[in-house]
Amino acid sequence: MTVVAAEFIAADTGVGYLIFSSRLFARTDYVFLGILLLGIMGFAANRVLKQLLSHIAYRYDVKL
Repeated sequence: MTVVAAEFIAADTGVGYLIFSSRLFARTDYVFLGILLLGIMGFAANRVLKQLLSHIAYRYDVKL
């Protein structure tokens, strides 16, 4: 989330820049696309990290 917030301010590319610049030009379809992309990336990152943690910490009986 910090990377996206930094993209709002100082980047020329990325999802944060897409949302911010689309907001300035009243392109609500691109704003919603950016928000949807953030949700998908967050969901995918969560799944990948859960799988990684379950393979690393299996001997500690961690429930995810």
